[in-house]
Amino acid sequence: MSELYCIRHGQASFGSENYDVLSPAGITQSGLLAARLFQSGARFDAIFTGTLERQRYSARAFMDYYAARGSHMPEPVILPGLDEYDSRSVLTTLIPGMVSEDPALKADVDALFTSRKSFQRVFERAMLRWIDGGYDSGGIESWAVFQRRVAAGLELIMT
Repeated sequence: MSELYCIRHGQASFGSENYDVLSPAGITQSGLLAARLFQSGARFDAIFTGTLERQRYSARAFMDYYAARGSHMPEPVILPGLDEYDSRSVLTTLIPGMVSEDPALKADVDALFTSRKSFQRVFERAMLRWIDGGYDSGGIESWAVFQRRVAAGLELIMT
């Protein structure tokens, strides 16, 4: 029987100019997970990743760990369906309406990339608003479309 491991990329670079680059913690996380899976005896016949740099780098760090221990890993198949949603677009599209409805949220929006707590408060509210779908999305990918895209990517993997 086949097994499918769904692994999220390591921590990205919060608040930096290029969020898509793994942070030092993200690099460590990728290595630790690879070590744990290697030690457990997990071996892989295929690797799939999205197109984002943090996804591809996490996969590469994983593959390098296995290769350094003499275990061949196939080259990853890149599937755009595995890409994350565009959180920046979701935030920038939905925040104006959120602040209009709750002006007290403006202080958290102003500290969005300097305070993790502010980011978390705004992000959670924006994601719930996005998932609800009852608000103007300004042409960003909807939650429903995102779900279908990911499901189609998983279907490709299973076939």
